[in-house]
Amino acid sequence: MPDPTNEPLLRASPVPSERGPVEVPQGLYGAVEISYVARALGVEDGNPTAATDALRELARGCTIRFGVQPAAVERVAQALSLSVDQVRSTNTIETSGVANDEWRRLQSKMRFPSDEPLLGAHVEVFSSNDLQQLVGEISKLREESAELSPLDRDLARHVVTALPRLREMLRAEDLEPELREFVGNCARQIALAERLGVEWTMVSPRERAFMQRLLSEGLLTPPDPTQDAELANRLLEPLGMGVEYVAERGRLEPFLKKTLFSNTSLFQRSSRYFSILIDEARQPKSHATRFFKDLCAARERYEQGGKRDEATLRAAESRAFQALLKKLSQ
Repeated sequence: MPDPTNEPLLRASPVPSERGPVEVPQGLYGAVEISYVARALGVEDGNPTAATDALRELARGCTIRFGVQPAAVERVAQALSLSVDQVRSTNTIETSGVANDEWRRLQSKMRFPSDEPLLGAHVEVFSSNDLQQLVGEISKLREESAELSPLDRDLARHVVTALPRLREMLRAEDLEPELREFVGNCARQIALAERLGVEWTMVSPRERAFMQRLLSEGLLTPPDPTQDAELANRLLEPLGMGVEYVAERGRLEPFLKKTLFSNTSLFQRSSRYFSILIDEARQPKSHATRFFKDLCAARERYEQGGKRDEATLRAAESRAFQALLKKLSQ
């Protein structure tokens, strides 16, 4: 059989407006323009630009829902206008458990040429039956995606505490296949919410109801960023800050990155140091500046009191840090 990648792009006849099977010539193989699958994508007039956009959106939804096969990472990255690393980051430890055969085939067949973008996307097939099967699979994926929607930010913030338990369930050998699929889907979407944000999640009504039930029955509690270094670092990163555990005081403490004192906890700095940070602040009303003002005030009270009440200072520092993290998590 000839190499389909060396064949010219096959032109489709106008797509009829009435529903019905797609008519394709016998012996079809190679790169086939997207109008052949436009109707399955919800584009009745076969417009290549609209069909390409629809395929791109479907690919994004499937990437969120099922992850990406290693061989298709570059292809999906091109389709979604993302870097390869960004696409790889959508894969979680649950990805293999929630893989989808229709999406796996579509990944291998869709093409988004960068050199001739006006032609739109196309698909590579090896026969008319292969194309007919692909049309049905695209329709199925689109139908399944229609009921999915992103997680609510507040629910995602709470339900992340259930992730370790869900992953523990997935490791059980006697878990029923249907329940394994459901738990795997929930765990994957929660992991994506934690890693990439709720805009990179897609859950079904049933999955959302399950998570809501966990919350309403008091089985979930929001993670405490003052006790969770990973969460605290994620919240503080946009501010150029991070945390380290200080054994001497038994707590997580913040520090500034990319400074001469990057290895020194902010809780060890003087009021003069904070005054300089406040004066140099590019955004006087930012969360970081307000935090520095709170720490400066606590240090000034401590220094003026002859440094006799360290417990009061530590309590004030902890309150300021908790307030900062709470604002960042909202």
